[in-house]
Amino acid sequence: MNYTFPSTISEFSIIEHSWYCPTLFSLFKIEDFFSLLTAVLLERSLVFVSDNLSLLSSSILGFKTLIKPFSWCYALIPILPSPLLDILDTPQPILVGITSEEYDKIELTEDEKDCKTWVFIDENKI
Repeated sequence: MNYTFPSTISEFSIIEHSWYCPTLFSLFKIEDFFSLLTAVLLERSLVFVSDNLSLLSSSILGFKTLIKPFSWCYALIPILPSPLLDILDTPQPILVGITSEEYDKIELTEDEKDCKTWVFIDENKI
């Protein structure tokens, strides 16, 4: 077998899409997928919650990749460490992933929670 390194930018983008798309399409119903993609394009805050860290990072990086030629210019943290949970209070749009255990530790008011779109991957619920 011959392996080659991608030589152009377009070859890199093909690799990115083939990496993330199967994961995203298997996780979400088509309606949910498009509503999440719309939320990302509208620069809404999305917080993904799952105990599977690879699904968290793949989901977040996948949505970041799918909005090309646009780019996400706000905070993007595939897996938010516990000491930085306070960043969820920020009024700016964020795209982050946290575990279910960290979700239980969050001390946000209902109004603060309503300002963000919460995606529970393990429960298949938005």
